[in-house]
Parts: sequence; C-alpha cells; structure tokens
Amino acid sequence: MLQDENLSFIKESIDFWLKTWIDYYTYIIKNHADKITLICFEDICNFPEKTYSYISEIASLKQHLSTPEAYIPPTYNGVKKSDSTLEKNAVELYQLLNKKRKYT
Repeated sequence: MLQDENLSFIKESIDFWLKTWIDYYTYIIKNHADKITLICFEDICNFPEKTYSYISEIASLKQHLSTPEAYIPPTYNGVKKSDSTLEKNAVELYQLLNKKRKYT
C-alpha cells in the first residue's frame, strides 16, 4: 500500500501545504499539461483585463467576462519558516509553471 508522504507533516503546517501544492502541480504537469490551461493568480490580480480577455478567448465566450479592478491580496507574515527543500522545490515548480504560461 502506498503511504501518503503528506501525512508526515502536521496539516496546520506550511510544509503540509507546500508538499500538497507540489504534488498537485507535479501531477498536472506530468499527466495533463497538454490538455489544460492554467491561469496565474497573480495575473488575475495584477492584469485582470488582459487575463479575463484570454479566458474569454480560450473558453470561446461570446460575451466578454466582467473584469474586476486590480487587486492586491493580503500577505501573511505569521507563517512559520518552511522546510528549505520543500520551499526550493515549490519555487522551482512555480517557475516552470510560469514558463508554460500560454498567454502574455
């Protein structure tokens, strides 16, 4: 039986969520990268008009999506330090995902 590595982390820890994020996006890249389009959250926040336009285009929507104002999400300074290896892996994966962006 396969044991879930995420169970070795406390669910309330940032390491649990980093590992989960890494696992999900690694799976997507390995198995579905050619079948889906990922939209960067930062692009939705920083460039809503351009990003929503792209979403409308790829979804073949006849009516353009209503575009919200640019948004600056809150940051959380109270997060404890994460495992450096997990953090490094997450950053590398995030950079890889950004390179796969199909819109600019």
